[in-house]
Amino acid sequence: GGAGSTFMRWLLLSDLRANLELAARGEIVPSFYLRQLALVLVVLSLAVAIAERQRRVRLHSLVAAGLLLVAGSSASILADRHSSHRDWSAAQVNSLDASSLAVLSELRQPIEIILVKPSEAVFDSVHQELSRLLARMRRAQPLVHVLDLDPLDNSARVQAWAFELAISDEDLSSGGAVIVQQGTRRRVIDLLALASFAPDDLGVGALKELRAEAAIRDAITQVKEVPAERLCATAGHGELVANGDGLAPQLHWQSARDRLDASGVEVEVLWSLEAARLKACDTLVIMGPSAPFSPQEALTLDGYLSAGGNALVALRSQLRDRQDTGVDAGLGLVLGKRGMQVGEGLIVDPEHQLETAPDWMTYEGYGDHAIVRDFYQQRATVWRAPLALYATNDAVAPLIHASSSAWAERDRSALLQEGHYARGADDFEAGEVALAHRASNGSRLVLVGSAESLSSLWSERGVAGNERFLVSAILWTLGRDVQLSMDSKTPEHLRLLMRTSDLRWAFVWCVLITPSCFGLFGALLYFLRRRERQA
Repeated sequence: GGAGSTFMRWLLLSDLRANLELAARGEIVPSFYLRQLALVLVVLSLAVAIAERQRRVRLHSLVAAGLLLVAGSSASILADRHSSHRDWSAAQVNSLDASSLAVLSELRQPIEIILVKPSEAVFDSVHQELSRLLARMRRAQPLVHVLDLDPLDNSARVQAWAFELAISDEDLSSGGAVIVQQGTRRRVIDLLALASFAPDDLGVGALKELRAEAAIRDAITQVKEVPAERLCATAGHGELVANGDGLAPQLHWQSARDRLDASGVEVEVLWSLEAARLKACDTLVIMGPSAPFSPQEALTLDGYLSAGGNALVALRSQLRDRQDTGVDAGLGLVLGKRGMQVGEGLIVDPEHQLETAPDWMTYEGYGDHAIVRDFYQQRATVWRAPLALYATNDAVAPLIHASSSAWAERDRSALLQEGHYARGADDFEAGEVALAHRASNGSRLVLVGSAESLSSLWSERGVAGNERFLVSAILWTLGRDVQLSMDSKTPEHLRLLMRTSDLRWAFVWCVLITPSCFGLFGALLYFLRRRERQA
């Protein structure tokens, strides 16, 4: 309640160690020093009262000390309520960026930020930095409500969040997470994806870089009540549908759509590609067509992208007869104009093959791109013989690739019908599983070589990495990427290095010599006062 909150604020305000630690980091709390000044004045007034010989003057001094105590406490509480912390660090690491303050100032409804505590002590420094950051956000915007959550007491919620992050329950519990939510909209952020570590001067692992502010600011922007963005999904060409009600699991991407709904993205189905209707689309998704697009539709798509439109194209790789459809579904000229080429072969990777051949999994095959920035050695994706994709210019960025032992199998019929394959002299280089292109006019395009691998089939089998990749790619086409590497802050730490002899002398001075000096001074003062009274 209110009384408990006030009492906790008073305790925090009186915490000498915590406030001195803040001062060592360059963060000054004026109310703390005002309270310490008040305490010094009160103690000095009490000392004067005790040393005073006349009873009346002593009583006046005691009353003055009490009034100073009340006035000092009131002044410090008022200062704590109406004054912000002062950032004296050289890099201003204890202050919110102007962009963060602007986002917070635009909030009109309460927003909840849940900080899942890491169970591993090695990650406590990240949790502490996040707690300080959220405290600054709470001071800047009272509509921000922060909740600390213990994963051991909330296993069901942790399990759901871990699946959304495409990591294991144990990894989320040990490393922690940040959940930003408002109403039905929610974003889950892996806490360890926001930090990097490096050995300090003592060779001990320490927090080197924190990229949390940009990520949390972006999450707040995405979940707050703003006009929803429109995603248009094509239909009429045998695509995987966005709504999976009553359909076989491999034919839809309902799970990814649910995540997009939670991020404020509305999905609209387009049964024909028309320039007038595409103007209302913030991004376009072509999810696994089994029939080719007409030349007129391809021309319409090219005009949409040339005008700054965004799209994600996922091609079918499991069609046994590609003569009528073609490997590129009639979009080869549109893709080639943007430096993307669809190969004839299907990528197989015996080194990472699963029991259900030709499925294979990657845990490290990710490029340096915003879409897959937090995937490397953290999230696994499974691919069912995707089409080999190739970049024909430097403007195209690779997103996902197989291992060095993989290749693009040319005999698709034997691979898909019998599951047998062996590398031959006429097979192709593996290429890439997914590519991304950002044009100079701002248009964003993602090409994926297997729409089947992006269906809800894998999420229903417990593999959440593919679904997370699809959502991340679509959000990137909407411009929702955060340049974390450009918006990071290095927390300032002060570590006092003392040898055993230094600690021994510190103990002697602080525990023995200094108190003894004050004791002797008090005894001398008492002796002199007694002699005056006897005289």
